[in-house]
Amino acid sequence: MNKNSFLDYYKTILEKVSFDRRLFSKEYSKAKQMLGASESRELDYWLKSKGLTQQLEAVSSQRTGAWGFSRQQKANNASAQTENSRSRLRQSS
Repeated sequence: MNKNSFLDYYKTILEKVSFDRRLFSKEYSKAKQMLGASESRELDYWLKSKGLTQQLEAVSSQRTGAWGFSRQQKANNASAQTENSRSRLRQSS
């Protein structure tokens, strides 16, 4: 089996699933786990040269947590909870 066969395989797969950001991200994660460090860097370079890195950026900015909240929503909720706690402390003093 050719040394770069997995690299070539994942290039083909990523090109074919680039229409779906989530699927693209899933396949990219699989590729990163399977490939060695040098092949992984080569894959990243190839993605950049093909202009496919936007797919990963879009997915990571839209990714949600376990309960369906985005990172920004979680941060907003945490900030609101902190403010509520401070408010209660001031009222009880």
